[in-house]
Amino acid sequence: MDESLGYVLVIIAILVVPAFLLARGRWNLQIRVGDGGIDIAGKALQAKAVHVRNFWKEQLSEVRRARVQGYWDGRRLSLTFAGDLSPGQQQRIRNYLLTIL
Repeated sequence: MDESLGYVLVIIAILVVPAFLLARGRWNLQIRVGDGGIDIAGKALQAKAVHVRNFWKEQLSEVRRARVQGYWDGRRLSLTFAGDLSPGQQQRIRNYLLTIL
């Protein structure tokens, strides 16, 4: 019984670890808004964090909870949105990021 549990754990590790690493590596920019703060992460926004925070405070101050994750490859921007963002706000964020990236 202990041996079969070991096999199950190995199989789970083989399936879960690569999936986690793939999901983690899909984005190089992230904006998280909540609890009164704006967190900026990822290589694509590393040097632009102050600009993004200022944009959010000026243009999207009514948004209390949101997450924007995406990938910028130097040519194309791919984003996913979660939280209290209307389609118009999502487009505004996309347009802004395209101007600073």
